[in-house]
This record gives sequence, C-alpha cells and structure tokens, in this order.
Amino acid sequence: MNELKIVIQEEIFTSNITTNLVLPLFLEYDGTYFPNKQWTDFADILNMWTYTLLKHIRKKEAKFILYFMDGPYRLDVTKDKEMKVTIQFINFRNEELTEQTIQCDYVDLLTAVYKAVNKFNKILYNKEMHIGRFEAIYKQSLIASKELKVTIGRLL
Repeated sequence: MNELKIVIQEEIFTSNITTNLVLPLFLEYDGTYFPNKQWTDFADILNMWTYTLLKHIRKKEAKFILYFMDGPYRLDVTKDKEMKVTIQFINFRNEELTEQTIQCDYVDLLTAVYKAVNKFNKILYNKEMHIGRFEAIYKQSLIASKELKVTIGRLL
C-alpha cells in the first residue's frame, strides 16, 4: 500500500521584517508530487492542517479543504463514517483541475501531518530557531505535535 507523505526539507527561508518561515514542502504519493517537487510554502500550513484535521475528527462525515498558502493549490478532503478519506489534489490556477485523487484512512492523513510537524520541529531546533525570534512558532508547533500524537494514539 502506498503511503501519503508530506515532504519537508531542511532549507528555511526567513525575512527580516516578519516571522514567516518558508520551506520546501509538498506531498508525495505513489511516485507523484503535489504541487511539485520544487514547491515551497509557508510553514504555517502545518498548523492550519493540524487544527482543521482535529476539528473534523469527531464528525461522522465531513468535507473540508486543506489550503496551500503560496499558490493556487488545495486538498479537497471527504471523510466518511468509516474514517476513510478521499483526497483530491486540486490546482485552481486558471480553472479547477483535479490532478490526482487518492484514498487512505483518516489516521494515515493525521500521521503524515504528524511526521511533517515533528520534522519541522527538529529542523527548527537544530538550526537554533527554537529560541528567540521564532520561539513562538516552535512552541505552537510542539503543541500541534502533542495534540496529533494523542489523537492518533486514540484512533489506533
């Protein structure tokens, strides 16, 4: 079975005027990449995706969107009562185009986000960005990681 992965790489781009962090971040599934293998986006989407997923955990059925922040891309997610999800990888640059549709368990989607959040935390720590200017981002990401871990543990 193919595993959904949220790939993040260690290079982080910062600005002198904001605390926004941008890094290479994309999805990998069955040898394909979305939006693409060179995509960079705001690290904030990891927290946004975390809390969107946690918000819908108790709903028997749900439809929601996980947005990329730096371009016309999104994930349209449909969760059914068996905790299975259908994820459409959407490009809406000119017109709405479904680039790929996959199915997996809700816990697999949560796990992919959890692994990405943990990797992001390690990157921040190793680059000594867990203190000082980016400390609040690091602390928020640690909270997201803990909430995901607890939720995944309850589902398994």
